Amino acid sequence: MSRPYRSQYNTQATSSPSHVTKDLQQVVKRFTPSVTATGAIKISDVQAVASYSWLDESTPTVLVPGAPATWANRDPERVPQDSGRTFIDQNSARMGANRSPLTPIFAALQDLGKLEKLRGLDLVTDRNNLRKLLRWATRASGLEDFRIDVEVAGGTVLFTRTEKRDATFINGFQGYGHEYEKAATTQPLGSERATGHHRIISLSLGGIKVLLRFEVDACTGTPAIGNQVEEDTLTAAFASLTTNTRRFPGLTVRRSVSRTIAPQSTIIELKTRAARKALDWRDTYPQLYLSQTPYLYLAKHERGDFMPVERYEITGPELRRYAGQAEVGMVKLRDVLLQILEYAKEEGEGVGMSLVCQGDGLALYRRKEGTGRAVGEDILAMF
Repeated sequence: MSRPYRSQYNTQATSSPSHVTKDLQQVVKRFTPSVTATGAIKISDVQAVASYSWLDESTPTVLVPGAPATWANRDPERVPQDSGRTFIDQNSARMGANRSPLTPIFAALQDLGKLEKLRGLDLVTDRNNLRKLLRWATRASGLEDFRIDVEVAGGTVLFTRTEKRDATFINGFQGYGHEYEKAATTQPLGSERATGHHRIISLSLGGIKVLLRFEVDACTGTPAIGNQVEEDTLTAAFASLTTNTRRFPGLTVRRSVSRTIAPQSTIIELKTRAARKALDWRDTYPQLYLSQTPYLYLAKHERGDFMPVERYEITGPELRRYAGQAEVGMVKLRDVLLQILEYAKEEGEGVGMSLVCQGDGLALYRRKEGTGRAVGEDILAMF
């Protein structure tokens, strides 16, 4: 779920209206969806690696490992409609036009002593990129044009999410999701100024080793940041938190008192819907499946009057049919990813590329030299 935020951040689009085709040069490879793919793929070897929370500061600042909001075990009966500005891609919005939106991933890995997790990786990406590619590979309805910037670091391919704009202003009625989330969750001690929590996991997608980032709406129970030490100790520690700060190129890292990441088994995706509007499980289930998010909480409403939340487990019997469909879709996603990785690696380090979907066509392009937001030498040296 995208996040509301204050106006101290640039609200202009970081990409032009023609962002899908901007700065493209020659085609490296055109792709077609597999029509012969058979079988199914189960995502495996899932491990929680790192996490961070964005803080509402005037310069890019993350709290590592931070903690997700906690489900408050209450069912808000009525909330106001969403309003104001909201993030579409908070990582891009906060890093700005000249720094890679992938930067917080590597800052969190370094701060938590997890740089060894970069060894042997095939791909670093946001979940959003894989959802777009999955829709293309499975010819899902409602497919929109998209662009993913691509670069190579050692033997690993990096995907950077690219949107027309990174933030937007809610003009008119656009639902209740943000306000419901605020009413139904609480921020843990030390994360009161957090504007979004991101989680980084490693997984295997049919043999492709992926480091995946995604935003977390909430978690069950009390996250580790709030229960590892006595409250008085926490209060004193957070009072001096600004002294426990590290610099990373383009980013300030503040260190949580607890160095523990919320367990994968506690992660929740929150969604709101008008009671008359059915949830599209064919699109929603792959979102949960790609990040192995165990729970979805669905809050239905009648014009802002909410009913008790409906709880779903990703492995529950009522979702079994969608699990099977997702596992079949993973075969087609893996097939196109293998091709993309192969051709991107042939281009090598230092070459800016973009993966572009227009209509039902998908192609990898070279980009004009010096364009895009590459990760930079400090991060390349980690591979």
